Amino acid sequence: MPYTRIVRVEASSSNAPTNLHSWFTGSFSSDVSGSTCYSLNNSWDTVTRYNTVVPVFGTYEIYPSSSVGADWIQLYEKPDIPDESADRYTTDLEFLVSGSFTSSSFANGYFAELTKKIVEVTNDATIRLHCFSTSFNLIGGGFGNKDGFRYYESSSISYDKDDDDDIERVHVLKDMCIKRAKLDLGVTPFTQE
Repeated sequence: MPYTRIVRVEASSSNAPTNLHSWFTGSFSSDVSGSTCYSLNNSWDTVTRYNTVVPVFGTYEIYPSSSVGADWIQLYEKPDIPDESADRYTTDLEFLVSGSFTSSSFANGYFAELTKKIVEVTNDATIRLHCFSTSFNLIGGGFGNKDGFRYYESSSISYDKDDDDDIERVHVLKDMCIKRAKLDLGVTPFTQE
């Protein structure tokens, strides 16, 4: 069962969400027969996984698993373009990532590179990553900005997704992982993100 990763991108400019939209909805290949993206058929998953990696790492023939950090990653829903002006723009992206009991197959390389690309567009952009997997009972969180990207997982816990108290505990653990990642990048409650 894959992890679900929710990535929230925030920036003072609409350039970041607009670029995210164009990166992930641009003209991509529907024929990936020349690449070895997880499987060699042209199923929806194979095409989606290829087109999730291309905006971050460029076109490839052999899936860059060592750079991505996971056996596969795919964008679950394409981002929208903001339709109103705002002081701070927010875009949410949802990814499915191959699952594992350890963070070694977390796709850290993918999110670190995605952070770099977004910061190139809007220097003050930040990324918050919320991660959960009900099958592995793992919870994690990450944070990225112009100084890099960090990710942490909490220890394996068992929780019931239908129990409100358990869900509250999951949110607290994810927030603790994000706070730790922010501290690693020098972001404290007294500094700007």
